[in-house]
Parts: sequence; structure tokens; C-alpha cells
Amino acid sequence: MNMSGISSSSIKVINHPQDIELQAHLTNSHVLSSKYQSTSASEAEQLVNQLDQLFGYRKTLNNEQQKQVNCLFEKIDSILESNMNAGPTRAQQQQLDQLFDEIDAIYQARSFESLSSQEQKIVDRLLDQLDVALA
Repeated sequence: MNMSGISSSSIKVINHPQDIELQAHLTNSHVLSSKYQSTSASEAEQLVNQLDQLFGYRKTLNNEQQKQVNCLFEKIDSILESNMNAGPTRAQQQQLDQLFDEIDAIYQARSFESLSSQEQKIVDRLLDQLDVALA
């Protein structure tokens, strides 16, 4: 996955359960190793890997699937970059949710709602730790 256009500030603003997928979408990316050259990068990468396991992300994509994911992330980057300071509008948030749903479908990921209550608590804890690691 190529998320080179998403900055740490766009990741940190995600605090709502319906937006959990944004942080989980770091799966198989090199964002953490390339953008966060610190000791917390390794910790953040471990947290993301744990999130990937909980959501059941497929580890590999074929070339066509990867092209689709790259295109979807380009659209996401464009939306996020257009509102770096103000955050997305309601319409843009709906658009982002739809784009992330498409990515989840390609990766065959489970939704937050489909996780057990214990798994949801673990996800919440991991995301809190990820926020600290990326701060």
C-alpha cells in the first residue's frame, strides 16, 4: 500500500469509532518506517500490525488490487490535503468513509462493528497507544 501522501497530522485527528479504519489502513505500508524515524516508529509499527491482525487484513494483493488501493488512497490524500487545518466537511467525511470501505473490501478486512466487544476494547487501547507513539 502506498500512503506516502498522508501525514502524521491527518492520522492523529481520527478519534471516532467509524474512522478507525484510517489508522488500521497503514497495513503493509512503509509510511511508518519512512516518515517516523524515531524509536516510537518501531512501537507504532508493532501497534499497526496488531490492528491488522484484529481486522484480518489480507497480507498480499495482486497487481490490479494494488492499483485500485493506490488510486483510492490518492483520492483520500486529495481530500485530506484540501482541508488540513479545518478537517473534512460532513460530505467529505462520507466520501472518505466510502473510500475506506472500498479499501476494506479489497483487503477483505472486518469492520469495527463486526469485532467482539473484547476485540473492540483492544482496538481502542491500541489506537490510544498509537496516538501516543505518533505524537
